[in-house]
Amino acid sequence: DQDRAKIAAGFQESVVDVLVHKSISACRQKGVNRLVIGGGVSRNSRLRQRINYEADKNGIEVFSPDFELCLDNAAMVAGLGYQLYNKGHKSSFTLTPQADLSLSEDRT
Repeated sequence: DQDRAKIAAGFQESVVDVLVHKSISACRQKGVNRLVIGGGVSRNSRLRQRINYEADKNGIEVFSPDFELCLDNAAMVAGLGYQLYNKGHKSSFTLTPQADLSLSEDRT
């Protein structure tokens, strides 16, 4: 169990390193002093800790939603599907995926 915990912690730290480095680098390259993080990954407290620390060192203000509002894409896709279903849109299992669906478009 300790080995698994060490592997998981190391993996998390590696992912956080990459996300923080790329985010801060992008802000610096583009001359941006505000950074918004969101989605399920922004729920990770270690990511928040590190990105806030590095952003503060670089004069970048970080905005992030409250923990309970940090949803992953699966929840967002399911929510969109639910809304479309309630509007009467139904499909067979042969449908083609579309990455740009909108609730405002008529799909009936």
